[in-house]
Amino acid sequence: MNKIQQIQELFKTNATADKFLLKTISEYKGNSVDDFCKYISQEITIQFHFPIQKLELFSSITTELDELVNTYQTQDVKELVLEMKRSLRKYSSEAIYKKPEHIQLSELVYG
Repeated sequence: MNKIQQIQELFKTNATADKFLLKTISEYKGNSVDDFCKYISQEITIQFHFPIQKLELFSSITTELDELVNTYQTQDVKELVLEMKRSLRKYSSEAIYKKPEHIQLSELVYG
């Protein structure tokens, strides 16, 4: 089982995250934790328009990761979570404030 499969399995069995997050995590098919976090960030940017929504989702992911560490308390899970948190931090700030290309400003203002 590679790191991504391990993360997916941990989230499936223990996470209380919202359906979007669980769906996004389970759909990823690559092997790189960094690419996985980049994929999550891109999906958040596409699906959510407002920075506060994105910030709440990244916060939720971090909370879920902390819960996994508290639940399993093994060194490999701790290392995996730390790696994922570092990578998420790298992509989250850009994703939070980035406006999806297909959304016009008028759509954000007027719906």
